[in-house]
Amino acid sequence: MSESSKQFLTIAIPTYNRAEYLRRQLECVCNQIVCLGRGDVSVKVGDNGSTDATLGVIEEFQKSYNFVGHLRASENRGFDGNIVSLYNATHSKWMWLLSDDDPVRENALSIILTTLSKNKDEAFLTFSENNPRNIDSNQRQYSTDAINRELSRSFFSCIFISGLVINLSEKQRMRWEAGNSTNFPQVTIAANLLCKRKTFVVVCEQIVEREVSKKTRDLFKLNCFDIRTAVENSANCRLKPALLRRLDFQLALFTYDMFLLRVGYWRSETTLNWKIWRQLFRRKSVNTVGKLGLLSIAFVSIMPAPILRFSAQVLTLRRAAQLKGEENCVKTQDF
Repeated sequence: MSESSKQFLTIAIPTYNRAEYLRRQLECVCNQIVCLGRGDVSVKVGDNGSTDATLGVIEEFQKSYNFVGHLRASENRGFDGNIVSLYNATHSKWMWLLSDDDPVRENALSIILTTLSKNKDEAFLTFSENNPRNIDSNQRQYSTDAINRELSRSFFSCIFISGLVINLSEKQRMRWEAGNSTNFPQVTIAANLLCKRKTFVVVCEQIVEREVSKKTRDLFKLNCFDIRTAVENSANCRLKPALLRRLDFQLALFTYDMFLLRVGYWRSETTLNWKIWRQLFRRKSVNTVGKLGLLSIAFVSIMPAPILRFSAQVLTLRRAAQLKGEENCVKTQDF
């Protein structure tokens, strides 16, 4: 079935050389579409030039379901290139970006469609496993009219691709440059959309069988440089400086984590890769604050362990005293 402007939702699945994962994903989403009887929902697979049986799997499903579309690249353009191509080639009102390896829950499509019917004008929606700051409802709306720390933190729930549903009503065609890949093009897309529409919604619903909140935190922590580049690639809007400040703060936390790892406060397989460090330091997109953070990480990594251990103990004691003071303050207020 050819996609048209009458289509309400397109499930966009980027893939590369993962035919079996794709088969399971297509079986799941196609069955849900058929069960709901929605003629305005379609599937579009972004094949990034796969060399395995991916093409055969897609053709097999196209014979059985007329709502399955296919966008094939002649060569592997990387994750960014695949996502941008899917984004530019999709013309429905909404697009759900779905990874080929995230198992979809049985009622995922029903949850998404019900939520979209109640949120028609948002720039995008993110579906997260939990949202502890939202007590009264299973969803919370954020507006760029009130930019604060909570908004900038909640925005980055969009980095988990399978939890992101974006509004294409006022989309503008994106350009992709091979030398400027970040692996987080969805962050650039979400930031651009907030230049046109002022609100987005975080929904406390699990739509994939994955611990979404933890995965999002890990992605944010370990990839803050690439995520920062993705934000810098977006159009200028009121929210952009707040997002960049949030990422600079994350860099400081990452430096502190490296500090604790170095002195052995917990075990981790994370090590400082000097090749990656040099690449990051030379990036034009990493500003002065970012370079200072990288220098701090390097400094921490070469300091003698006894000095680091003593410093960590001092910092830990100071932090414990601070938390104890806050706890006493709360108890006083309660009484």
